[in-house]
Amino acid sequence: MESNLFILLFCTGLKIITLLCISGYLFFNWLHQEKRYYSDFPFLNAITFIIYAIGKGIDMYVYVKYQNVSNLNEIYTQDIYIEILFRIRFIVSPILVVLPYLILMTIIWLNEKPRLRVILSSLWFIVSITSVMVAKTYAHMLLINQIVAFPVIILSIISFAIINYNKRFPQINSLLLSIGWFLFAVSQFLRNFWQDLGSGVWGLTWIGELIEFGTLIIIGLGFIIPAFYSNDKDTKGKIN
Repeated sequence: MESNLFILLFCTGLKIITLLCISGYLFFNWLHQEKRYYSDFPFLNAITFIIYAIGKGIDMYVYVKYQNVSNLNEIYTQDIYIEILFRIRFIVSPILVVLPYLILMTIIWLNEKPRLRVILSSLWFIVSITSVMVAKTYAHMLLINQIVAFPVIILSIISFAIINYNKRFPQINSLLLSIGWFLFAVSQFLRNFWQDLGSGVWGLTWIGELIEFGTLIIIGLGFIIPAFYSNDKDTKGKIN
């Protein structure tokens, strides 16, 4: 096994373990709340991280299985097994990963309009699933990944920045969340760049995985560390 692949598997495995640990911590805190709702911020983020860990597990399998492939687009059109595998992977991540965050954003912006929240979330989900199922190449899958995920990520960055500015929801650190999601978006734009560097089909993808790992830690800490203004008297909002 070449060194780049070994480091890639190590970084991805470390990311999976960390995601599951943060999810476990968030679930533990959620279970010990006096009142628990499935729309709670920590619960939804824990679900997001667990699904993301599953997606990274599929990535690890793909990294090993197709380490000697020269062109993923070619094998995608020739091997029905990898086509099905990639469709499953892109349904898990980004679609199922982003869905809890989409729900979270609709709760923030459309809290008094539950029917509209359901309609928008369902419409996004149906369009996203359909896009993955009709994609013809691996390159199309990557494009769909960005189209599906980035609107929700951008909305998250803006939403948490506004929450921080208005000093709402002091139980979470919305500043860290806004910064974390911004850095995560940047890391996704650079992901293909790292893959094109180095040797083998995966190149220096491990650098992208390592950078992404750092951004996910920041996001996780955003749900663990209270806001910097949590002791201020003029804070508003509570995570129910």
